[in-house]
Amino acid sequence: MDPMTVGAISSVMGILCGIIAVIAGSISSNKKAKMEKELRQSIIENGIDAETAKVLITTEKEKKSNFALYAGCVLIGFGLGYFFGLEWFTPNEGILGIFGTGVGLLIAFIIDNRLKKEKAREREENPSA
Repeated sequence: MDPMTVGAISSVMGILCGIIAVIAGSISSNKKAKMEKELRQSIIENGIDAETAKVLITTEKEKKSNFALYAGCVLIGFGLGYFFGLEWFTPNEGILGIFGTGVGLLIAFIIDNRLKKEKAREREENPSA
């Protein structure tokens, strides 16, 4: 295959991946909103007390609070992997950038779990907060 064909195919594939990701994200958001609405209606119909309702319904802010942590660790891991790939190996071995991204995700996961455990301990110690 000539380089022009390979470039055209990879460009089209990249664009299609982005379009599919946007469509899948929209479908997922709509399903999530529908499920949250049904949950709230069920809580109202069943007359669940306020404390239980707070546990069942979490805000978007709580769910997305660690996005910056994951994004930061991924970018740092990718940068370090790419840097060490260029420093120690030939420039064609960009796989170390992907390896660094995986390591960054692993580190972010470990930090996120520790933060969640710490928050759970604080809630147990101070139930009024």
